[in-house]
Amino acid sequence: MPIRRFRRLAAPALLAALATAIVPRPSGADERSPDPAHTTIVTGRLLDADGKPVGGGQVVVMAEHWARFERPLGVGSHNDLPITFRTTGPVRTDQQGRFRIEAPVGPARPSWNVLLHAAAEGHGMATVELAKGKPEQDFTIKLDREYAIRGRLLDTQGQPAAMANVRPILVVGGLGVTLETLVSTDPPPYANPLIPAVSTDDKGRFLIRGLGKDRVWIEITDERFATQRMHAQPTPIGGMKESSFSLVGARVVEGRITYGQEGQPAAGARVVIVTGSVNVVQTRTDDEGRYTLNPFPGDSFSLTVFPPDGQPYLPWKKGLSFTQAARLETDVELEPGVLVRGRVAEKPSGRPVAEALVVYRRRDPESLGSRLWDWLHGVLETTVTRADGSFELAVPAGTGALYVIGGTHDYVHVATSVGEREYGRPSLIRNYPDAIVPLDLKPGSEPSVVSAMLRRGATLRARVLGPDGKPAARFIALSKSYIPTGIELFQAGWNTMDCRDGELILPGCDPEKGGTVYLFDREHALGTTVDFDGEQVTGPPLTVRLQPCGNAKVRYVDGQGKPVVSHQPWLMIALTPGSVGAAIHVSGKDDQELEGDWMLWGGNFELERTGGWKTDAQGWATITALIPGAPYVIANDRADDMTRGMARTEFRVKPGETLTLPEIVRPE
Repeated sequence: MPIRRFRRLAAPALLAALATAIVPRPSGADERSPDPAHTTIVTGRLLDADGKPVGGGQVVVMAEHWARFERPLGVGSHNDLPITFRTTGPVRTDQQGRFRIEAPVGPARPSWNVLLHAAAEGHGMATVELAKGKPEQDFTIKLDREYAIRGRLLDTQGQPAAMANVRPILVVGGLGVTLETLVSTDPPPYANPLIPAVSTDDKGRFLIRGLGKDRVWIEITDERFATQRMHAQPTPIGGMKESSFSLVGARVVEGRITYGQEGQPAAGARVVIVTGSVNVVQTRTDDEGRYTLNPFPGDSFSLTVFPPDGQPYLPWKKGLSFTQAARLETDVELEPGVLVRGRVAEKPSGRPVAEALVVYRRRDPESLGSRLWDWLHGVLETTVTRADGSFELAVPAGTGALYVIGGTHDYVHVATSVGEREYGRPSLIRNYPDAIVPLDLKPGSEPSVVSAMLRRGATLRARVLGPDGKPAARFIALSKSYIPTGIELFQAGWNTMDCRDGELILPGCDPEKGGTVYLFDREHALGTTVDFDGEQVTGPPLTVRLQPCGNAKVRYVDGQGKPVVSHQPWLMIALTPGSVGAAIHVSGKDDQELEGDWMLWGGNFELERTGGWKTDAQGWATITALIPGAPYVIANDRADDMTRGMARTEFRVKPGETLTLPEIVRPE
């Protein structure tokens, strides 16, 4: 599951100097309205704990995005993109406490989570979560009374740790913090955006003010100690209690990075250490190719080296472990590859596409079985296009392909599959990049020059109403054209769009062929299937009315015809028909069928209702709240030939009906 990261900005005095003052817009000013597919307008008012306006306060919007526009540390075996972020602000509130922020967040810039943080001197920080799928939002934010952390750091001997750096950091959703993109900043991007770091005094003491009452994470960095993160409980300013924190001694990883057998220093290479799954430290090599890193505590870690852009050498990664020594010397000799230079542009306009992600996938049928389900080792050969659409990327010699993913979700996908890349025919898992560039490179060859053309799509807009004719307050949308997590729909339940207030904004639709979108209101068991053509995509907004969901009844029996009791149907929504499970059992031969684009329905969309779906004493199960017209599949998890996948029952329901499905035999 994706991990969270955040950005820390400057100290309050610097923030005040850099913050944008709110200037009222003239009435009737001739300004182009922000595109709601790309921008969320956040307005509001900042109040103190007594309800009085707070002027001069600081407000930032921090959005977690899938890493389309920043180079990731690695892309997973299923092309799952890690989470990165962008910060908008800070802006300063006016004398009435008002603020306005236009954040680059919207359906075309899909986000995992969006938070608004507010702080002011002498007050406690406050955080609110923005609603995804709502282009304009207004908040009244009430700051807490000020809380603080008074602490003391102790070294490995129990003595005060003077002059150590302590910074508050943010963890959203409780999933931890990491930096999965090649961004190295000081302060680090996951630090608290409004509250600066402090240093301990000669007694090891520190004070962090401006906090709210909730527990926070702090991070301690000092070359004498391992980088550490700890929970801390703020206390009221008037009754602060001191907490002590014991530090762990540093264990240093150092070495030299060189190019090939020639041994030339790899100056400016990025060196990354990941301890566990969420603790990341980074640095760049000096002119002699040397590096030094002080990782988080832990005996085992991974070391990854990324050569500088423009060098014809490949990234390197290896798992390592500390011995009893406090220093580990690791030299790395980078292997040569073939440099690929290219440009990504839109067609037919030819405009360059900046911040597009370029990922290399090699062709190697013999190792496909291990690579396809290797969840731990991501593809390292990635880059992001510059402002003029250009890029450089070193890749291994041989055959493979570059997959290009636009930095925004505005482009029409290209349909392909893992089987087409590996075997030359459609099979296994379907992929939907925005462009594909085949490569066949000889060892030691000169840099290859390529181009990739992305076809810009159109944005479908619709007004979504309930059966009573009122705008649907909240619903989700699923469509083959909407894949924020990467290039696969297969099992990717996060590829949904949250919508609110009856407004559907679906970017990246094919303006020639149109498409299909499925809408679902979980709370009220309403939904509908919307088929649209190219003219409707480019025309005025549609009006869509949700309908009562349908149900399905199915009976399970064993090989003797007896009822199967307490069995839960394995139900999926299949945005594209195909096999179920063929890709899970890769044989190493070209004998698999093309997998469907299916997602588990209950686990992803209907967890609350799935408990009532188990078969009764007669073997019957009733599956409720199904989107009318949507393609569903029940898979039998028993199959004799997994090259064709599991036996399956495909069906669609009509509004309000309860459909009885054919009996399913599930032999023991």
